[in-house]
Amino acid sequence: MFERILFAAKEIEAAHPALDYVRDIAGHHRSEVLVLHVGEMAEDQTALAKKVDPNAEGSTRAAAAEKRAQSRTEAERIVEELVDDGIAARTLARSGRVAGEILAAAAEEKVDVIVIGTAGRSKLTAVLTGSVVDEVVRKATRPVLVVPMHPPVADD
Repeated sequence: MFERILFAAKEIEAAHPALDYVRDIAGHHRSEVLVLHVGEMAEDQTALAKKVDPNAEGSTRAAAAEKRAQSRTEAERIVEELVDDGIAARTLARSGRVAGEILAAAAEEKVDVIVIGTAGRSKLTAVLTGSVVDEVVRKATRPVLVVPMHPPVADD
C-alpha cells in the first residue's frame, strides 16, 4: 500500500517527530523513502524579510544560503539514518517554492503518501508567508500525513 513515501520537513526541528512515523510505516510496508530537501529561492525569502524590515536584504541572503546548506545536510543525515535501519531511502533536492516542489516531487516520483513535519506557525507568520502544509493538504492528489512537532496535549 505504501511502496513509496515522500518525507518533507520544512523546518529541521520538525523532522524528528515525523521521522518516527516515516520509519514505522516504511519498516512495516518495506517502503522506499524519498527525503525531500527544497532550497527556497533567496528572492522569496528576501521579499518576505523586506516586508518586515526594509534593511534586511543583505543579511537575509546570507542566512538563506546557510539555512539551505543546513537543510540539505540534515536531509542527507536522515537518509543515512534510515539506510542504517535497513530502510531503502534516498535524497531528493529541489529548488523553488516549497509547497509547489513537494507537490511536483510527489507527482513525478509517484509516491503513495506525503509525510510532512510541521513546527506550526504564528497567525502573523502564516498571513505573511502562507502555510506550506495548508497548501499541500489542499492541493495534494494523494494522502498527506501531517505530524506536529509538539503533539497536542490530551484534554482531561
